[in-house]
Amino acid sequence: PILIMDKEERPEAIPIYLTKDIQTGRFRSRSTSHQKKYFTVAFIKAYIQYAKSNFHPKMTEEASDIVGNTYAELRQKATEKTLPVSVRTLETLIRLATAHAKAHLRHIVTAVRVCVCVCV
Repeated sequence: PILIMDKEERPEAIPIYLTKDIQTGRFRSRSTSHQKKYFTVAFIKAYIQYAKSNFHPKMTEEASDIVGNTYAELRQKATEKTLPVSVRTLETLIRLATAHAKAHLRHIVTAVRVCVCVCV
């Protein structure tokens, strides 16, 4: 679970910093203490801004097929008693999968990311 605390609410909140591993090029978290780790509001804002400006994920062919098949299944299961499944549902699935990949700092939307979003 991610804990988000504002410093005014919890002054002892320990900020988590991202460090870039030079060999792999990936980011990893580095804490300033061994206590419980809290994300500050400032860190969350910086993280979101970093993800928005540096990651624009592209969907793989397999992920695209899963989105299409899921949408087709939802359309077939739709009855008069349920809300209609429209193109907006398809767009939402794509946006959710892309946002999930972006939140995990990934450049590619994989089938796994799509499956996580379909389960939601």
